[in-house]
Amino acid sequence: MPGVQQALLDANRAGTVMSGSSAGAAVMSKLMISGGSNGNVYTREGLGFLPSLVLDQHVRQRGREYRL
Repeated sequence: MPGVQQALLDANRAGTVMSGSSAGAAVMSKLMISGGSNGNVYTREGLGFLPSLVLDQHVRQRGREYRL
């Protein structure tokens, strides 16, 4: 999989538009929120397209304000 990730990073740096919704959006950051409950937040390494951002999804709908 590292070869695929590098190819995607190269394409992104070359100006290819990348998009996603829900988990597809969250994985674009370098640090990705992968889960959590009871005040705990779990992170994993994302693809790194947006190295200075952390994206979360469905915050209000699923009561995830604590994750922010």
